[in-house]
Amino acid sequence: MGAEKLLEYWESREGAIEREQSDPYRYGTELPHWKMADEQLADHSELLILGGNRSGKSEYCAKRVVECLIKNPGAVIWCFTTSVQNSIAHQQAAIYRYLPKEFKKQGR
Repeated sequence: MGAEKLLEYWESREGAIEREQSDPYRYGTELPHWKMADEQLADHSELLILGGNRSGKSEYCAKRVVECLIKNPGAVIWCFTTSVQNSIAHQQAAIYRYLPKEFKKQGR
C-alpha cells in the first residue's frame, strides 16, 4: 500500500470515527444481535433482553427509544430503572448520547 492509499484509508477511518462520535444516532455501530431483536419486536409486543455487563442492552434500548421519538412526534415514552441516580447516570446519559444534534439544542 503506497503512501497515498494509506493516507486515503487513514482519512476515511478517522472521518468514520468522528462521525460516529459526533452523531451516533445516524452513524453509530449497531451490533449484529440488535437486528435479531428488531425482528422479534416486529412480531411481538414485548421483548426480554438479557445479557451481562457491556453486552449492549442499554445502548440498544436507548437508540430505539430515540428512533421511536423521532418517528412518532409528540409520543410519550416511559423508561424505568431502579433508582433516580441510576436513571441519570446510565439511562438518561445513553438516551442523550443518541439524540441527534438538532434535538440537543432545543432545551427542555
